[in-house]
Amino acid sequence: MTRRFKGGLFAALWKQAKTSGAAEDHRLFLKWMIFAGALTFTCFLIWRLGLLGLLFSSDKSFLSLFILLLFVGTTLHCAIQTFRVSREINLTRRIGEILENGAEGKLAKKREGVVLGSKTILPSCVMSDYIADLMKMSSRPPTRKREGDAASRDTLGLLESYEKDLKNSSEIGWFLSDLVLKIGLLGTVVGFIIMLSSVSNVSAIDASVMQDILTHMSGGMGVALYTTLTGLICGALLGLQYHFLDRGTESLVAMMVRISEVQVTPRMGGTGEGRGGKVK
Repeated sequence: MTRRFKGGLFAALWKQAKTSGAAEDHRLFLKWMIFAGALTFTCFLIWRLGLLGLLFSSDKSFLSLFILLLFVGTTLHCAIQTFRVSREINLTRRIGEILENGAEGKLAKKREGVVLGSKTILPSCVMSDYIADLMKMSSRPPTRKREGDAASRDTLGLLESYEKDLKNSSEIGWFLSDLVLKIGLLGTVVGFIIMLSSVSNVSAIDASVMQDILTHMSGGMGVALYTTLTGLICGALLGLQYHFLDRGTESLVAMMVRISEVQVTPRMGGTGEGRGGKVK
């Protein structure tokens, strides 16, 4: 059910933007790009102010560096999945427009895909796969066909399987977001271990020893604070990105339900008439 798009991410976005003038095109992905632009500008300011170098020099455990690398990789994963969901929303909306204003006729599953009437081929996407599966369920032999509540449960189960498939990619993002927070807390423990180890082997205290102890304690405290701060910030930013992604997925599923109930089901019935108008 999961489909891949060919070519580069931004190349595919630019190609579809040129071929479609709808105001809603890739709204979800454009929101992510605004977020990414603001984040990039903030990171540039942090680097110019020297705070990034201070972070790396103060964190002797290198956990902050690992958290940042994990954050960058997870953000790229979120970008790809956001574009994928945004693309599916666009194609699903296009299918809804075709069914509402398109050619007359019933839906049929052919080699080239789901066809409306005799000529109109629906765009290949999750929605067209869902329509094809609904048609397979409705065309079961009479001895196996289920009616009433049982048929409704079958349709609901099919929809839930599609929703789960769409959300599978975001589950790893939520896991990594939680992992980033836990690594930050781990850095707190490591920092306190470094801080306390400076006084564990002290037998006599004088001015020079006390200075060394304070140096080690401040270094351990720096590890604890910087890793915790990095983990909290990166975890919150990742959670925000995947929150937007989940809302987009829920919007896609709601759109699929609405189109299937209002437009698809009547065309799978006994009547072969669709709504007026032709697809240009």
